Amino acid sequence: MRRPNTYLASRPALGITLLATTLVLVDLGRRILATNDEARFALLGQDMLTRGAWFFTQLHGAVSHATPLLQAWLIALCSWPAGHVTQLTAVLT
Repeated sequence: MRRPNTYLASRPALGITLLATTLVLVDLGRRILATNDEARFALLGQDMLTRGAWFFTQLHGAVSHATPLLQAWLIALCSWPAGHVTQLTAVLT
């Protein structure tokens, strides 16, 4: 009796493994700014870069005094070479 080719028998498993690996690697390294604080600090960092106001930042036209600026400064410094804040530069801090 002839044995089935093991390469042909493992083809569906190989296809499923490649598909699963591709789906996992597509979003690898991507992070979503999930909370309001994360998004607010990214916006404050962008305001620092665009207006150059490193102490009196604004959110939607109102001066933001209630938040400590250290994280926004760090986001702005990481984003300074590119000139704008991205999700990657916002989560590096």
